Amino acid sequence: MTIRTSGLASALLLSGAALLPIIGPGTTEAIAQSAFEPPSGSFRLTRELHKALSRGQEIVTRRSYDISIVRDGAGWRVDGRLADSQIEAPPELAMLAELEKGRKDAGLFPIYLDRTGLIVGQHGVGDAATITAARAVVGDAIAKAPLASGEHAVAADMVKRIVVSSESGGGKWPADLFRPTAGRRSESQSMSLPDGSEGRITVVVEAQGSGDGLLEQFARSVVTEQAGSRRETRELFKLARAR
Repeated sequence: MTIRTSGLASALLLSGAALLPIIGPGTTEAIAQSAFEPPSGSFRLTRELHKALSRGQEIVTRRSYDISIVRDGAGWRVDGRLADSQIEAPPELAMLAELEKGRKDAGLFPIYLDRTGLIVGQHGVGDAATITAARAVVGDAIAKAPLASGEHAVAADMVKRIVVSSESGGGKWPADLFRPTAGRRSESQSMSLPDGSEGRITVVVEAQGSGDGLLEQFARSVVTEQAGSRRETRELFKLARAR
């Protein structure tokens, strides 16, 4: 499959930052045959995101949430709150690291699931303070940072992601996150860039569910290739009983 991109899309492709939803839930028909019945109690959901930079460096964020899944009409509601936030980044991205660490994910919860356990809604109010702070560093601060040219795109996208996450109440998580189909699946897209070159995005998903079908581990990697460059973004969700 080949699609054409705008200048922004090509920058995201180069940065390896775009988590395009080109893979849908696995075997949705099989899931639809049985209703979702999650166990009661509290859980700790951890999302770990790795963004590759040059010279073997990367940005790593880990955000953990205390959640519960309760009945809501014909479906389910995931209630939760941010419990812990950690970030690892090169010194030259310290200001962005502090922004990401301070992001409160206000409005990420509740998340709504249908009767089969698929995400059908993420609503909420954004974190206004984080939005304002993120916008304030988009311009000269990034342009003047001692980064390689490709890393300016990564830095700019990191700020954009913080803003989008705050404004939208948390961003888009995989639809089948809480009730994944176990196994591995992949999909690729070719992209025609404005300069006439070709790029490619490959998404690989590998998931494990617990005995009751609830999420145990969900890994998603996105590899972007363009003009001889290759960048990878890795995302890992883990769910465990709260201690």
